[in-house]
Amino acid sequence: VVTKKSSEAAKNSGHYFSPLAVKARLNFKKTLRRRWGAKLLHFFNTSIMTKKSCLSLLFLLSFSYGFSQNLQKDSSAIRQVLTGFFEVFTNPDMKHFDNNCVPNFELYDMGETWNRERVAEYVKSIQSKPKDWTRTNRFEFIKFNFRKNIAWVSYHNYAIINNSKTNTTRNIHWLESMILEKMKGRWVLVQMHSTLVN
Repeated sequence: VVTKKSSEAAKNSGHYFSPLAVKARLNFKKTLRRRWGAKLLHFFNTSIMTKKSCLSLLFLLSFSYGFSQNLQKDSSAIRQVLTGFFEVFTNPDMKHFDNNCVPNFELYDMGETWNRERVAEYVKSIQSKPKDWTRTNRFEFIKFNFRKNIAWVSYHNYAIINNSKTNTTRNIHWLESMILEKMKGRWVLVQMHSTLVN
């Protein structure tokens, strides 16, 4: 028999069931105790808490998925920035620098510092004569690191340079790292370091 006391207890627990449901619950508990023992009964009693834990887990999984999606989006954007920047050495034009770098960007390469002025001089010298070579770039990324609006990335840089005048091909490999900052929702290059491997 479902007593008034058991009904009041159900209400006070925050999970009210009809008298018929309470009776069925009590009978089910008795069956669990008789057939399966205390462990299964404990699991049954904590099922409500388990539901709360599942909801918390689902929330954490959703947050982690969203965070992962953002990382993938930022990583993809940074790859595009690097590819765009190296167009300044592939198809020399200062628009590739200005579209992907801060004005005071610096590249440290073989003990030399390349700033915007130095890159502009290179572009001007290449544009002043017929271009008899082609360059193909390939990047193998090692690691992406993020902290708020700052990212630092390490990667291998491979270039194949074909010279139509001398009919020669050069394969060059650098180990490089770069620092980027996210400004107005867009990643731009701040600094880069390059070490020649071969």
